[in-house]
Amino acid sequence: MNDDQKKQLDWLKDALENEKFDKFLGYDESKIKSALEHIKTQLEKCNGNDGGKNTFKETVKGFFSGGDIDKFATDAVSTCQ
Repeated sequence: MNDDQKKQLDWLKDALENEKFDKFLGYDESKIKSALEHIKTQLEKCNGNDGGKNTFKETVKGFFSGGDIDKFATDAVSTCQ
């Protein structure tokens, strides 16, 4: 895992409850890395927009309440552009 992925993993750990984060860590490594890359891309769109980052964090929390990891990149999208 590279430094960017570790940074996104820390962000996700902060966003999720322990149980949901532990479930996330149980996914296949390629799915984890893909999700972390998606988080990075979405947060970069929100550069300097803390409100947008917070909204995205809430979107991610909601997604992991029952979303399919294969749909993460299409269903958990920031409002930043």
